[in-house]
Amino acid sequence: MRCPSGTLSHYLDIDRMKEQKRSTEKCIADIEKDRSGLEERIEEMRRRRDELDERLRVEQERLLRQERTIRQGEATYAKLMDSSQSLVDFIKKEYQDTRRQ
Repeated sequence: MRCPSGTLSHYLDIDRMKEQKRSTEKCIADIEKDRSGLEERIEEMRRRRDELDERLRVEQERLLRQERTIRQGEATYAKLMDSSQSLVDFIKKEYQDTRRQ
């Protein structure tokens, strides 16, 4: 028994469509793999950004403490110098007063 020629042609079209389907499935799998890789890279970059944000916050706090310490140190030094000068002036005056007596 012979197959009608239309049936063989139809079968070849189905094979071609199945091959195209496999090709499309492979393309989809490749795209999904690329997408998954990108999502992993994005997550890694977010994690690194969060780490940098935390380091930046810590360093900014450190800078504020250093600036505050410097200001307080300078103010204390200025008061100390003023007190020292007052003490020197007082001692000079007392010394001069005792010499006059």
